[in-house]
Amino acid sequence: ISTTYFFLGIIFGSFIIVFHFVNPLLNWQRILNTNTIPNIELVKLANIAITLIAAGLILQPILLVYAAHGDTVTGSSIQFLISCAILISVWFVSKFFANGNLIALALMVTGIPVIIYFAITIYTFFLKFRNLRPSLGNVMPKASGDLFELSSQFFVVQITAAILYSSIPFIITQLFGPKDVTKFSIVSSLFNFPIILMSVITSSGHSLITQEYA
Repeated sequence: ISTTYFFLGIIFGSFIIVFHFVNPLLNWQRILNTNTIPNIELVKLANIAITLIAAGLILQPILLVYAAHGDTVTGSSIQFLISCAILISVWFVSKFFANGNLIALALMVTGIPVIIYFAITIYTFFLKFRNLRPSLGNVMPKASGDLFELSSQFFVVQITAAILYSSIPFIITQLFGPKDVTKFSIVSSLFNFPIILMSVITSSGHSLITQEYA
């Protein structure tokens, strides 16, 4: 656990630093095919979103701690809590901020998961599983080879899927305009609902099956 958090922190921390240097050089108006929002605001928006998303990815392994103990309910409950909190925050921003506020919306949507993951991490390692609490003294650099070897087996598939699905909105906004991205997102959510339902049914047994196999 300590080794995982340590290397995730290094990888995503380095990515955040590099992105903050590169981001001001990007023309987000051209990338997003819009002239209604100043590029300076889009740069700030990207800085906030990418930084908080990366921070969330660093803290997200806390879900695997519960899954490793056969407790997938807690992980699903955390995800449900995050979704509800984001939904309420989006409604709050649209209701009480004049003409909407992209910066506030980005802070809510990407910041809420970080806050909840951080709170759950503190609770887990200081109250529930104290014996698993990460520390620098438990970091094992020699184990990183096995860790990266195991992770690399899934890296190609994961990065391919991430590029494929994350690039679709950018392609749509370039070909048809930003408004059609919303239409696509709605249709895509409806289309993926059976897949999500199936994953909800099957995910509860993943960790238990893995334990039995091991």
